[in-house]
Amino acid sequence: MRLGVTVIIIILAGVWTVRLGPWAETFFGQKDPGQVVLDEYAGYLTATLFLPLPAAAIGNAPGSWIAATVVYVLFRLTDTLKLPPCRQLEKLPAGWGVFWDDIAAGIQVNVLLQIALRIWHF
Repeated sequence: MRLGVTVIIIILAGVWTVRLGPWAETFFGQKDPGQVVLDEYAGYLTATLFLPLPAAAIGNAPGSWIAATVVYVLFRLTDTLKLPPCRQLEKLPAGWGVFWDDIAAGIQVNVLLQIALRIWHF
């Protein structure tokens, strides 16, 4: 429940700060500048929402690092590959694309892991 609230707060903060997207792109001289990371946090946390993880993967147990690493690697992979609709969302104007392409990548990872965890009964 706390993670869901955290994701909602980060998404709302991201929507509020999306106005800074065009400024950041101009200031850093590139589209989706790497120095802006709120969108990455929101996408990663979206990837972790509601995952049916085993007890060993929650908290400070060794399994939690494995689970976090798997989610992170998959998120970075999907965010880099820009699978549909991420590439299309990235083209949204006024900084919206910088933010929503990462949310879409997080959703893709979440769906993939929801299916995988249920198939293999982890």
